[in-house]
Amino acid sequence: QGPMLAMSWDSQLFPERSGSSQSGSQLTVYLDHDPDSEAAAKSGFSEDAIATAARDAVRQHLGVDEEPAEVAVTLWPKAIPQYAVGHHQMLKAFNTARLRHMPWLQVAGPGYFGTRSAADEIIDARELVDSLTNRFARFPGLVENESEEDIARRMSGGFEVR
Repeated sequence: QGPMLAMSWDSQLFPERSGSSQSGSQLTVYLDHDPDSEAAAKSGFSEDAIATAARDAVRQHLGVDEEPAEVAVTLWPKAIPQYAVGHHQMLKAFNTARLRHMPWLQVAGPGYFGTRSAADEIIDARELVDSLTNRFARFPGLVENESEEDIARRMSGGFEVR
């Protein structure tokens, strides 16, 4: 457990940034650290406390005991969405009401169909455009409403257990 949400291997993703003379790896550790939480009150929400939490996460998950050559802390409060329990059910209910009362309204973007990457959001937008294109192609003189079939693939991402 612990406050780590994710870790990325920057030296793998962006090898041109790490330089060929460096040995080792460059990592980014994403931590859940609410400045209003009890944990923040205990640690003082200092950059040192956050750097220690990141080093502890690397130690725990990767077994790396050496101290890093460099540590940089950047605070981005509320940068990663933290959805409440029941968020997906609320969005399904919203979508059902949308289809019933405003079927012409189209919805896309982060948070509507689960926590996903930017690439997933691009795919979602393309699927929405494809859906709209197919509807307009079938009935060029008529604006057809979105159906359950149109959103089935979009709604199955993110929160659903696969």
